[in-house]
Amino acid sequence: MHYLDEAKQLATLDYQADPKVRERILQLTNYDEALVPTYELPSPLAKPDGGKVQTAFEWVNFQRPAIFKIFQEQMYGKIPPRPDQTRFEILSIREDALDNTAIRKEVRLHFSMNSGKQHAIDLLLYAPKSAATTPAPAFLGLCFKGNHATTDEKDVRMTG
Repeated sequence: MHYLDEAKQLATLDYQADPKVRERILQLTNYDEALVPTYELPSPLAKPDGGKVQTAFEWVNFQRPAIFKIFQEQMYGKIPPRPDQTRFEILSIREDALDNTAIRKEVRLHFSMNSGKQHAIDLLLYAPKSAATTPAPAFLGLCFKGNHATTDEKDVRMTG
């Protein structure tokens, strides 16, 4: 079985319930650009019927939505609806994080729908100690290996 076919098959399984599936997915993940097979991206102006987008109207009303649909179906998924309820839970606070230069908070964001569906996200937040009195810039980073993989601090909860 070609590794891409196996990866697609594994993606349909519950990797959190079966550690063997998770381990195999990690083995199949390619981080080496030299191993990527050659490919050619299609022109964003090429229509499914073989023609080309000719006008701004065609682009805005047909081609652009079709490309968004491909990204939705094959890459990112659908944007979920706004949750009916949102709740924040402080899991831990460390006042002396990063050699006493920052305050670290581990926060669990709970999202739920009236239908009963729910999801939680664990957020690892570092703020400069000065942020208690002065605004400070912030950025959000996504880590697919868990919050504990983003820091050398050993007391961060394992997530992911």
